Amino acid sequence: MNKLLLSLCLSLLFAMVWAQHEFQPGYVVKNGQRIDCLIKNEGWFTSPSEISYKVSDNDDELIATANSIDEFYILDTQYKYVSKFFQHVNNIPAQKNFLRVLVDGKARLYSFNSGLNEFLFFDVNQQDLEMLEYKTKVEESKLKEFSKFRGQLYKRLKCEDLTLKTFQDLNYKVDDLVQVFKIYNTCENSEFKDFTQYGNESTMSLYVYGGISPFKLNPMGKNADKAVSTQTFVSLKAGMELEYLLPINNNKLGIILGVDYSSNTSEGFILYRDIVPSSQTPVLRPRKFKTDYNILSIPLGVRYYMFLAENHQIFANSGVSFGIPLGNAIFENVNYNATLYESKSGFGYFIGTGYRFNQRFGLELRFSSLGVLNVRHQTGKNSNFTAVLSYRFL
Repeated sequence: MNKLLLSLCLSLLFAMVWAQHEFQPGYVVKNGQRIDCLIKNEGWFTSPSEISYKVSDNDDELIATANSIDEFYILDTQYKYVSKFFQHVNNIPAQKNFLRVLVDGKARLYSFNSGLNEFLFFDVNQQDLEMLEYKTKVEESKLKEFSKFRGQLYKRLKCEDLTLKTFQDLNYKVDDLVQVFKIYNTCENSEFKDFTQYGNESTMSLYVYGGISPFKLNPMGKNADKAVSTQTFVSLKAGMELEYLLPINNNKLGIILGVDYSSNTSEGFILYRDIVPSSQTPVLRPRKFKTDYNILSIPLGVRYYMFLAENHQIFANSGVSFGIPLGNAIFENVNYNATLYESKSGFGYFIGTGYRFNQRFGLELRFSSLGVLNVRHQTGKNSNFTAVLSYRFL
């Protein structure tokens, strides 16, 4: 049953990660004509080579490239791209690519992200596109700057509010350059729009959660054939979790770090291989075991969100965890009325899927496996499914 449930969790996780992104209202410009449509928002980190769009919900999905459309924009987002013919690397021939519009107006500022580097471009009146030239190089153990971008901008952005000192002090940073283009467009009485204001922002949340799970411990020794747990016990868990959503992919990807406390008890039998001295016949001898221990776990992993509708999300997460026994954690041989093994710290993993409502309340089914016994050839895995309820208070 556990293997079946784990397989279902894995299937759902991968289905979510590869699931389609939302189609959102926007438009494409093709041969100078604007076409209102629905564009698949893929939260591009690098400049896209193609996009998917539909004229309406019931229409087929269409693919567009920089060679087939002039422009596209997803309304009320940072994602406005125009098709331009340019060369960004010397040994790569000039070709058409999508440039992201950072500032739109008489003077436009663009960016092109290849995945390895980000290149910035600009033009005035949508003419004479130029790449802002800037690079650094280490020479004689010193970092030297080779840049022409200040002179390029000073030459073409003539405005009484932009002085020579403004450009001399200008840094090659998107935020600083955006301000210069906003000043210039204001000076020219040109309407402009700053698309960087729609950028993803990192967010951090703090959750408290509690969980309950059926619990079995399956210890195996050097001479043990198998462990047979005669009862299933209930394990209770409580903890806190810090979630950091990365400022990419529409804040769908995050890092989670938690700490939780669980109380575990179990008992059963281990069947040991033995030999009858008189006949040298192999036999299996049962030895009863009982455990009683508490664990502090520190899970670290990644989480991926998928938005179903407003205030409704599903998510998948996976990662590693480190377990620290607390107090008198024991593995007891009941037959001999003796404590044989103490549990030790150990590593494990977890994987789970869940649902979140109103960005506050969450319900998750999580599978975890954590090594808890590792002494004198005795090993044990605490593996179970846990139903987790969570609440975000920060």
